[in-house]
Amino acid sequence: MAALPLTGITTSMVAQAIGVGSNDVGTLFLHDNVNEFGFNPPGAANLNAVWGKSSADRAKLSPSAAGYTPIANVMPGYLLGYFRGYDHDWVAYTLEELNMIGDVYEDPIEIRIGLKFAHTKLAGKPIPNPAISHTFKVEFARSEVQFSNGTATVINSSMSVIHPYTSFLLYADNPPDSATNGALEEGETFYIKTTHISSPERRWMPTSLDTLIQSFVTPESAFTNTYSLQNVQAFGVESLDPPVILYKVVADLYADFRINQVADVRCQMSTTSDYSANVYTQYLDNITVPVNDTPGTPSLIDNMEFDFSGTTIKNYLNVGNTGYFRIYVNDIKMWDGSFVVTSTPPAE
Repeated sequence: MAALPLTGITTSMVAQAIGVGSNDVGTLFLHDNVNEFGFNPPGAANLNAVWGKSSADRAKLSPSAAGYTPIANVMPGYLLGYFRGYDHDWVAYTLEELNMIGDVYEDPIEIRIGLKFAHTKLAGKPIPNPAISHTFKVEFARSEVQFSNGTATVINSSMSVIHPYTSFLLYADNPPDSATNGALEEGETFYIKTTHISSPERRWMPTSLDTLIQSFVTPESAFTNTYSLQNVQAFGVESLDPPVILYKVVADLYADFRINQVADVRCQMSTTSDYSANVYTQYLDNITVPVNDTPGTPSLIDNMEFDFSGTTIKNYLNVGNTGYFRIYVNDIKMWDGSFVVTSTPPAE
């Protein structure tokens, strides 16, 4: 619907524009169908008197209304002239809360700066084409006080935001202040401040949300950042026919890390469950652990084998005796088990 002209308007033109079956100026002027953001009468004083004002506020323009206060350069009363240039489909906006999209540390964190209509009655209006661009200053900080003491990091001093939202990306391992503060840790709180700078005339409804500071929590990693052992087996064999002496532990090392690691693994075997006597140790050091290609699902790193056959443990154990073993990864015990010495070699 085109805007009403600046001259020659009639009550019937206004009634048709707002969809009201009345030619009474007061009825039209105060009707809830009026789009208060569509007012555009000539003269700054007249525009300020009605633009964005609810019917209850417009009612106060009459000297007979409760709460009437004279306004400089504004003629009292309900005047048809306020509808000069009126655009029933005009929309204006305001800021709404920001949204964070993304729940995995390794993925980009998407922050959406959302705009909403200045009033719910605007929701059915046609979307302007071309879209209306609003300018915001966007800042990043790790504490709210940084915004007041001038130490926040400016992400964008003039970001263009279009309804319903405009997004920007943050990276937890390389946030805007990484040069001084490093990566964001999992679960760490950070803050985004958005400040409205400018909008085209009559497209922005000033509210308390012209400036908004909002906190967010850095997502957790998809990686477990842990080691695990699978397919762990221990053998103790003393056989005369064929002649076999075998004391061995095998295990598969799995890992799930988002940063390259180096693992030092040691395995111990003993004749006592408390490892108070006859303790033998084998080492596998400097095992390269690359970044896991399947975050959250550990990947195989190494098929480990620890051979104690050449040690003197065979002097303390016989067929039917129990031996004990344990495995450490980077000095953390990952496995504790036992085995019984047999006379039957394991199958190939």
